[in-house]
Amino acid sequence: MRVFITAAILLLIGEVILGLAFFAGYYWWGGGLRGLIAAAIAAILMIAPWMGDMVVDYDSSAGKGPVRLAWWGKVIQELKPTPRLRICLLGICVKRAIRKPGKPKPRRVIKSRRTLTRSLWRWLRRNFEKLVPMLLAVGQLAHVLFREAREIELTVQSPTQFSFADNMIAKLIGSPKLGRLQLRCLYPGERRIVLHYRIGLPRAAMAALLALAQGRPRQAFRSVKELRRRWETSTVEAVPSTASE
Repeated sequence: MRVFITAAILLLIGEVILGLAFFAGYYWWGGGLRGLIAAAIAAILMIAPWMGDMVVDYDSSAGKGPVRLAWWGKVIQELKPTPRLRICLLGICVKRAIRKPGKPKPRRVIKSRRTLTRSLWRWLRRNFEKLVPMLLAVGQLAHVLFREAREIELTVQSPTQFSFADNMIAKLIGSPKLGRLQLRCLYPGERRIVLHYRIGLPRAAMAALLALAQGRPRQAFRSVKELRRRWETSTVEAVPSTASE
């Protein structure tokens, strides 16, 4: 039901935009023909951003994971030498530094492990109905992204850094093609993971929108925040040098 409501809302928004463009052209430009031209221009502007593919290229050795959105945008996450995010829209780039999360402070649990396990189990039973839709939506999204992908190439080189194990993995797995996935396991060399993924941008956007409509992430996030708050209230910070057992 939520999927149909979302589709109806998007269709209504599109019709409103076309109607406003027609009336703007009719009254400001003059004439019904010019109103139709204005509506056609608005339709082209709505369709043009979706003409293209979403391409993901990740290379662990370079520390970059650029995501290209058709012809108009690119998102680049740089991990080396300093983490930062670069967003480019129509050739205009904005850089933003990403702060590394600090190390968590040592904590001493007040409650016993059995009590915490029971509390977690009660929380899971109480929020089971809220979490299941999100998990199913995520699984469906992953399935759609895999099934509708145009190219998926994953190269894994020396993953364990143990010569015997990496050699055995390279020989046993090799370079099989698993449906849409082209997998390559290489040896020798430095540890490296390279991913190339391509999918039509409209298909990816529609799959993500359906997942959001079906998964109800707001309810799940509220439940997770509640669990985190309860966990923090059940612990107390302790300095290692002064903490007493």
